[in-house]
Amino acid sequence: MKKRSLHDSLTEVCNRFAYIERMKALLEVTENQMMPIQHAVLFIDLDRFKQVNDMLGHAIGDQLLIEVSKRVKALVKNKDILARFGGDEFVITLANIQHPREAAKFAEQVLRVFEAPIKVHDQDVYISTSMGISIYPADGTTTEQLLNRADRAMSFSKDNGRNCYSFYFDELETDSNRVLTLDSELRKAIENREFTLAYQPKISTEKNEIVGIEALVRWNSEKLGFVSPAEFIEHAEESGLIIPLSELIFELACEGYHQLVSAGYPNVPIAVNVSSIHFQQQSFLDSVQTILERNNTSAQSFEIEVTERTVMNSAQETVSKLVKLRQLGFKLSIDDFGTGYSSLSYLVRFPLDVLKIDRSFIQHICSLDDKQAIVDAIIQMAHRLKMKVVAEGVETSQQVELLKSMGCDYIQGYYYSKPLPMEELIDFIHFWEVEHQGRI
Repeated sequence: MKKRSLHDSLTEVCNRFAYIERMKALLEVTENQMMPIQHAVLFIDLDRFKQVNDMLGHAIGDQLLIEVSKRVKALVKNKDILARFGGDEFVITLANIQHPREAAKFAEQVLRVFEAPIKVHDQDVYISTSMGISIYPADGTTTEQLLNRADRAMSFSKDNGRNCYSFYFDELETDSNRVLTLDSELRKAIENREFTLAYQPKISTEKNEIVGIEALVRWNSEKLGFVSPAEFIEHAEESGLIIPLSELIFELACEGYHQLVSAGYPNVPIAVNVSSIHFQQQSFLDSVQTILERNNTSAQSFEIEVTERTVMNSAQETVSKLVKLRQLGFKLSIDDFGTGYSSLSYLVRFPLDVLKIDRSFIQHICSLDDKQAIVDAIIQMAHRLKMKVVAEGVETSQQVELLKSMGCDYIQGYYYSKPLPMEELIDFIHFWEVEHQGRI
């Protein structure tokens, strides 16, 4: 009975209650010591664990948590404390360290043990962690302070690329204030239509023509300055603001299309990214049709980009929505292919026109044979399924030539152009046509 109350029933490590009790005892002993003693608290959060649960199911999620706890437990010493704090969060106290660099070294070990995939039911699942570290007594003298500051440092790690660790620093105190400000400013920005779109062209490798553009949202807040899309889109998804934001982005794309038509380029379709949360709303199709009608635009002028995460949820309902979008006249593309739990089955089932290979594969295709082999295989597979292929994030002529030799259909990236405001994009299209002596 005592074991059950002090240990997490799934992973068999300490639970939250046991951790707090052991920390209380540790800090009481520490305070009575004559010599200064340091401890490190590491707050560990698994990256994209909710996505794993949603895609693969809670049973596999539980197996992952068990394996995670085993790998981490193998690293801690008897004097240390390891606990599952809740969900996919783990906390470790490294007791009586000589220097904070010991905590950094430990965090690096944690990152390394998750480089190898976790095998669950004959399936390799890759997981990574974001970690935050606070040091006793520099960052706090109570368990609550140390946990709070390690948690903030962990959030900083997540915001800065994930799969890394960060020490707490004083400027993180402003983070909670920023979240509150971000929320209120985001609401006002949606209401006042403060967002703009930047457009990045896609170039045909065969005809050397601009075959379309992708609309990318930008926000330059009067109060916060330029806010990264990664920051405000994530917050919009967490707060429910993603639905009105997505609708506004679609409105802006319709306005952008009218600018293209006015400039004499009616045959350049605009690709619009759709959030999985917006896509899953029952009102999604109706809202999209309403926006098209209100702006006197046609679905044939647009491409809907969805992620693997979107299409792998509620498969039957997803198929139905995608079919209806195709019937309306939209082209459909799967974005960031290869970053999730890629499955041939959904590519066969869903009526997709275009597959976009994620930039993480493109970056190293000229130097890493395995990346090159994966990209080549994706292109051949997509062509067998009658889909066109876009390579994202292309930056060098070597990448362009290699992708051409592989038969990649379209190229998008800084090699040709960064995302541009509509006025600059129209100039770009004009100069492209003059240089290549052809009309789109």
